[in-house]
Amino acid sequence: MKIVLIAYHFPPDPAVGALRAGRIAHALQAAGHIVTVITARLPGERTRRRGAAPGLDVWAVRCLPTLRDTYGWVRRRLRPRRTAGAGTPPQTQGRDWPDRVSGWKRHLGALLWLPDDRTGFVIPALLAALRAGADLVYTTAPPFSGHLVGLVLRRATGLPWAAEFRDPWTDDRGKPPHVRSRWSDAAELWLERQCLKAADHIIAVTESARELFVAKANGNGLARKTVVVRNGIDRLSVARPRPAGVGPLRIVHIGTFYDWRDPRPFLTGLATVVRERKLGPDDLQVELIGDCRSFHGISVEQVAADAGLHDFVRFRDWAPREVALQAITSADLLLILAQNQPAQVPNKLYEYLGTRIPILAFTDAAGETAAMLRQAGGHYLVTDHAPALAAQVIGQALREARASRQPVGDEAVLREWTLDRQLQRLRAALAV
Repeated sequence: MKIVLIAYHFPPDPAVGALRAGRIAHALQAAGHIVTVITARLPGERTRRRGAAPGLDVWAVRCLPTLRDTYGWVRRRLRPRRTAGAGTPPQTQGRDWPDRVSGWKRHLGALLWLPDDRTGFVIPALLAALRAGADLVYTTAPPFSGHLVGLVLRRATGLPWAAEFRDPWTDDRGKPPHVRSRWSDAAELWLERQCLKAADHIIAVTESARELFVAKANGNGLARKTVVVRNGIDRLSVARPRPAGVGPLRIVHIGTFYDWRDPRPFLTGLATVVRERKLGPDDLQVELIGDCRSFHGISVEQVAADAGLHDFVRFRDWAPREVALQAITSADLLLILAQNQPAQVPNKLYEYLGTRIPILAFTDAAGETAAMLRQAGGHYLVTDHAPALAAQVIGQALREARASRQPVGDEAVLREWTLDRQLQRLRAALAV
């Protein structure tokens, strides 16, 4: 088959969504199909084709200017120039969005972000898809502008269409409130319903997301065409005891503190355990790798110091992938933050699960992350905001992580969650 994959993010784009799109493309190519990927051109990229291999071609299209781009250009032109000096406030990392905006700014922002800030991708991607020709169109989102390409192609050509939702659309809590309004929420809900209705296949990456989509259609045939294809465990370690720990017990976190991924409950609970057990840096070390030095403009380094953890917590900026993998595979306990994300799971959860090392998770009690960790077994969940409960769970995790070096996780469950098994599910669902 000739398959056109519409993916705004695609390797070497560093966005997390690019990794998923790359895996889908190579899986379809490996199954013997001819895959044409249509993606957005990266900054500084000059060629239209990003490279080709037998059965796989990548077309990078130049996005058109959007209303948001025009608005930003006008603002920059009208804004008086300022020179740096004593009166210039220092540049700091603030919140992701303002607490309050006026009514007209909210409506303007809602227009500029309908359905997102990547609408300039729609027309170039649509024209490229028509030139490529296809037996099947596969779109992956966010950004959800990619699904608009699939919707137009489905309505205009009748081509079979598979729509993949890496995140929920209208149920996603991450869209900034200052670019939303009642009318834009209604418009996005209508667009979402049109996509769910028109697509021949719906691919969700979590069971919770699938349940959300099926509920929206009141079971109107959506359950039959919706399949869960998880991001999957790329490397599953052999189930054997880990070597005895040497030196302090190590807790490792990799990633970025953003949205609701708040490290303060963990640091507060850990500080309580350290005080009560009279632990020293020779007993315990925490390694935070990535963009972890601040959280919405709040210095995490200062929070740790104020909690008496200055000598316990080490911050490291982004490291190469192999270095990061070495850090987590040599840890005694892995930290993951997934608060206020009931239908989503951080992609690194699968890397963590593959190590068979115990995971300490701050997450929603009824969320997908908690459900997966309970199903796998052997992990530690903090699902309550009470500091005493966090300290209790952290204390238990530290005690048992040092006492036992056995691999954790149900073998059958982890095998089913491997990337190969998940991609087999995808091919079976698409009958390709």
